[in-house]
Amino acid sequence: MSGVLAGFGLLVAAIGAAGAILLPAGRLRSLAMLTGLVLFPLLILGDQWHTHQIADLRDDPMRLTFLAALAIGASGALGYVFRRWPTLLPLATVAALPFRIPLHAGGDTANLLVPLYLVISGGVVATLLPGGGAVGGPTPEDASATAGGGGSPAATGPADDEAPEETSNEEEEE
Repeated sequence: MSGVLAGFGLLVAAIGAAGAILLPAGRLRSLAMLTGLVLFPLLILGDQWHTHQIADLRDDPMRLTFLAALAIGASGALGYVFRRWPTLLPLATVAALPFRIPLHAGGDTANLLVPLYLVISGGVVATLLPGGGAVGGPTPEDASATAGGGGSPAATGPADDEAPEETSNEEEEE
């Protein structure tokens, strides 16, 4: 049964990741990102449940709870920072890239990009904060309101500030 549950969780997480990439900016996209953000760590935890690193955490629920609260708090704080100063999101992403945390599983060592995952989670939280939409960008509703109903310039044509001049036949005859 756990294999079926893990497969279902992986499928839902993959659909959430696809939605985060393919959906237009807005609340539905933010929900898809949140789905992936919650499910991927749970799936990794479930897959690594019997390794000695996770067994140490599993045997100490206070430490596991503390680390989870720390991750959620750091994600929230980063989300606030990225909402307030959107330029910091790409800078933090680049800064987090070189840092990896080794995880030994199955006789091999995998280097997880945990700091980068934390920055990504902060970016997801930033989209969920009031003001929604893309970090630093207008929400789709705001964009269409400021564009006078929306549409791309290619679809709506150039904006004319002046009405076309009307010439009458009388003016041409004089």
